[in-house]
Amino acid sequence: MAMGTRFNMVVPGLSHSDGEHLSRVVTGILCSEESRLSAYMANSEVSCINRLAPAMQQKVSDEMAAVLDFCQLTWEQTGGAFDAGMFRLKQDAGLAGDDFTGGWEYVRWNSFERMIYFENSQTAIDLGGFGKGWALSKVIDYLKSEKIDSAFISFGESSITAHGAHPLGSNWQITISHPSTGVAALFELNNQSVSVSGLKTHSGDLSEKEQFHIIRPQQHAMVEENRVVVVKSESPLVAEVLSTAVMAASDSQIKKILKNYENHKIYVCESDSPVFKCISG
Repeated sequence: MAMGTRFNMVVPGLSHSDGEHLSRVVTGILCSEESRLSAYMANSEVSCINRLAPAMQQKVSDEMAAVLDFCQLTWEQTGGAFDAGMFRLKQDAGLAGDDFTGGWEYVRWNSFERMIYFENSQTAIDLGGFGKGWALSKVIDYLKSEKIDSAFISFGESSITAHGAHPLGSNWQITISHPSTGVAALFELNNQSVSVSGLKTHSGDLSEKEQFHIIRPQQHAMVEENRVVVVKSESPLVAEVLSTAVMAASDSQIKKILKNYENHKIYVCESDSPVFKCISG
């Protein structure tokens, strides 16, 4: 378990001892990133920022500065569809509506000085649509440094990375389906990642209940459409951020995303659709 979900990795050809060593190192990477990025851990760097930045400027670590640079860039390039400043709304859905004044537009981030400040107390950072992709990027960097050229990773079943080719020399294959309709699509991966976003579905008493968890920043409300978005990219981080952004985006934001991320494949399956439709070029 890492970041509140399952992490599974298959590395062909490793000895038992090498596999145990790799497992320890990867677990250390994931725990280190979680302790930095989780807004639910009281002593994480993000939690410290959330407590203190509404009152005064806070200097952040070099690693956190890279995270905030990426959040700022992605907020701009998605037209605000990806907004890492909505944690208070996720904590309390009662804040939803026109009176909510949180979000990245109220974040004052000085990349040169590594200083951050929030203009109000309703703004707080949430990296839930970012953290798994960031951590996966760190794991892939480590695999490359160790000359490991083939691995398959599933992080919470929603962030999947194929590092290198399948051991039989072909692409890794995965099937992704819409949880409500069963409509499925086959994806082939080789040094690529996919991220899947949609309504969380979990077993209730006698039926399945859909859990709203993605915020639509423009309306300060939860996304309720029963769709599945899949993004295929060479970057697990970009894949995760875009799958969240497309779920939440308006039509105008979708156009901006397609323009700024034209080399990434984006697929959407609505609850009444017979197929996963590729909406990117």
